[in-house]
Amino acid sequence: SLLQEMSTKIDQAAYLLFETEMKTRMKPYLIELRETEGQERFYQQIRNTVSGCQQKWKLMPKEIKDRYLVQAKEMDVSRKERIDKEKPKGPKKMPLPKSGWDVYRDKNIEEVKSDGFTGREIAKQLGEKWRNVTAQEKRHYGMQANFLREINREPEEILERASTVLKYEKPPCLVRRKS
Repeated sequence: SLLQEMSTKIDQAAYLLFETEMKTRMKPYLIELRETEGQERFYQQIRNTVSGCQQKWKLMPKEIKDRYLVQAKEMDVSRKERIDKEKPKGPKKMPLPKSGWDVYRDKNIEEVKSDGFTGREIAKQLGEKWRNVTAQEKRHYGMQANFLREINREPEEILERASTVLKYEKPPCLVRRKS
């Protein structure tokens, strides 16, 4: 296809911008065509529109193509800037285990892989083994997950959590009265 022939992603993006613009222009006509002449003629005209776009692109003067290339480059630059803004700053944190299952999986995955399982088979084997674990062992893995979450909390998060703990007033029998 034409997109495969294009050398760079910017060229492909420029063509797609052109094709989208052409489809937008043709949409009212195609909808009317479907209503007046039926589905068969409608689909035939869509095929003609797509091949017409490809033909027009091949024959289009360089000056006009350059406008689409500039648009594509601007979109690519703004996309890269947006991605850069979204990237987290600082070192990447390891995901904390959310549950006992996560601790169990992390502990046993290498054993299952060494047994020759791959992909979905690994998850299936781990799931079967997890179902055979006793309730007491599952509680133990759950406590490990809680422990790991607590020791990996940020100091600010710990202070914030501590400040939200309800502070109870002393019962009247423990309050010193001024005499």
